[in-house]
Amino acid sequence: MNHEAYPIHYIEHHDQRLYVELIQTVETRQIAWVRPLMLLSMPRSHGDGIMASSNPGALDLPGLNADSSLTATAYDLQGESDVLCPRALLREALDTEFIPLLSATRHPTGQSDRGCLRDFFRQICSEHPELFARPNG
Repeated sequence: MNHEAYPIHYIEHHDQRLYVELIQTVETRQIAWVRPLMLLSMPRSHGDGIMASSNPGALDLPGLNADSSLTATAYDLQGESDVLCPRALLREALDTEFIPLLSATRHPTGQSDRGCLRDFFRQICSEHPELFARPNG
């Protein structure tokens, strides 16, 4: 099996970050073909600035947040369907940011990863429909 290395990008929305491989872009339509790798769900900060999570599948990820240690949940999405999405959503990820997450990915107890990708894009579509509109012409 021949596996080509693709650049890693992410899509950030509220307290979640979806890491993807960028397979191809279609510049004329401003869309990207991406392969989901991991959805990182970062808990919201409380008033005292401390990040907290009660999720049993939570990960302690020091260094992701420059100010403090961050507890987050990482969902392994390798093997999920590829996605076409607006190019404007993608940001380039640093290797030093993403590689440590790979070894830390766990499945939270009692939760399925299947619906989280769909829910992630559903939220983006509902809040930013202009990004998904067909261009005139």
